[in-house]
Amino acid sequence: MMINLRHMNLKKNYALMAALLFSTVSVGQNLYKVEYDLTLTSPFSGTEFTYVDYQIRFISTSTSGSFLYYRDGVETSASNTKTVDLIANLSFNPNRVEFSAQAAAVGSVPCEFRYTQQRDYNSNIDALIFLPTNNSCSRPTYNGVIPVMFKIKDLQELNTSNGNNILTSCEPRTIRLNHSNVGLSYRVDYQLGPNTSSWSSFLPYARRSSNFDIQGSDFPGINSNTPLRLRVSYDQSNSNQSQKILPLNYILCSPKIIGTPSVTNTSCNYSNDGEFTVTFDRPLDLDNGEQLTNIGVYSAGPDGVINTSDDIFTSASPPTAPYTGSTYTYPNPLPAGEYILSYQATNASSDELSDPFTITSPPSLAYTITATDISCFEENNGTITITIDPYYAGNTGSNPRYYYTINGGTPVTFDTLSTTISSLGEGVREIKVFDYKNCTERL
Repeated sequence: MMINLRHMNLKKNYALMAALLFSTVSVGQNLYKVEYDLTLTSPFSGTEFTYVDYQIRFISTSTSGSFLYYRDGVETSASNTKTVDLIANLSFNPNRVEFSAQAAAVGSVPCEFRYTQQRDYNSNIDALIFLPTNNSCSRPTYNGVIPVMFKIKDLQELNTSNGNNILTSCEPRTIRLNHSNVGLSYRVDYQLGPNTSSWSSFLPYARRSSNFDIQGSDFPGINSNTPLRLRVSYDQSNSNQSQKILPLNYILCSPKIIGTPSVTNTSCNYSNDGEFTVTFDRPLDLDNGEQLTNIGVYSAGPDGVINTSDDIFTSASPPTAPYTGSTYTYPNPLPAGEYILSYQATNASSDELSDPFTITSPPSLAYTITATDISCFEENNGTITITIDPYYAGNTGSNPRYYYTINGGTPVTFDTLSTTISSLGEGVREIKVFDYKNCTERL
């Protein structure tokens, strides 16, 4: 009887503050999330508890603020497991939380006791206090985890304080619910589009790390014109009070180059007609106005080495262009050399750079011309011999490899390193020699 009377007194003292363990407590403007797991086992074998009452007290040691959250219940099993998961709306900012279990069990003698698990978040000190009503009380088995308490903050304040509200298509983004990355229970929903009121589930309500990653592929149907909103709910009832909203802007990253550029080398060692084409990993979103911008190439600077601090940037003309399909050909002819393509897609946050690639030129062409004069007046037995320098033989790989012209006339082909023009009469003739790509000697 004495035990039951004390239990009734507890109920009388705290009845005005009674609440459920899975709920929201409202008295102020500071939202706190508290979670705690407890298993309490009777000290007497096979004996049930007469009752078990649970209390949570929020304390501010700096302002002397205190708030008691209380649940009164008759728990008559021999082992009681409780999971506390609540949102407290307080008028102060606590730095300590206490979770207490007031219980009674009858063995050889009546026994009533209080267990208190205390967590100080300023000093990170934990304490477990056992207070029996008499020395005959056996200690029950108490298994509890350190209470988790953190202030629920505005998601935009935590995640976009530096103005970055962007989710890109090429890399994940970490969403932070607090700065300490504690484990806690919450759910996440998302909303796509400007004209919808429906929400889709992203993460179900469960205990997990308070930081989580998202990426564009997590949201079917998203594109660069679709607003994305995340909603985090900190209680199972998904109440409006515990919800926080984070709006994000989704942008496509610049397309990535696949492999190495396809290069067309210069036709002659002195010409500036090199070209290259790149293949991207996706087409442009032309329907939404996406195109390449800031197009240009880097070439080696005074040190003669590509991809160093003195590289020279040359802007493409035009510097902005769309492309269809997945390939893009640089619009301006280039001389032989090493290059790096630089580009950016519309709305992308940074430039993209290709790996260095090389446009080469063929060997130069060099030749000599020797003439044999006619033997007599009005004879036609003069000759001109053209000899190609084997070390400067120009473009090779075609048959015939060379041709010459006399005074700009009809080209005459030949395929050896030497050829003789015979049966020539007296006169001055201009001889020009070319390889099969129309390259000639440049002195």
